[in-house]
Amino acid sequence: SKATGSADIIANQAGKAPSLLNGGFENVNPLFFIGTLAFTAFVEQTGKGKGAEPGDLGFDPLGLYYGKTEDVKYSYRLKELNNGRLAMIAISTYAFQEFFT
Repeated sequence: SKATGSADIIANQAGKAPSLLNGGFENVNPLFFIGTLAFTAFVEQTGKGKGAEPGDLGFDPLGLYYGKTEDVKYSYRLKELNNGRLAMIAISTYAFQEFFT
């Protein structure tokens, strides 16, 4: 990019985003992936309290989750899982579509 003086990864990939299917990861600094993994592990480990569930970092500024009944909390968790699964299907579909077209 112009701001950092580094190569334009998307321009080098004929307009495609770097991915496992399109290639392009060889142009990305491996420290980026190491840093992302380390940051994610840090957030997950520091956010866990006693009795906390995976992914529960206690962030609820609008009070939409805490203070609800267990049935409502279960419903919210199930909806979050289903939305996450749908997002994974959507991004996989996008990646395959980009690869084949």
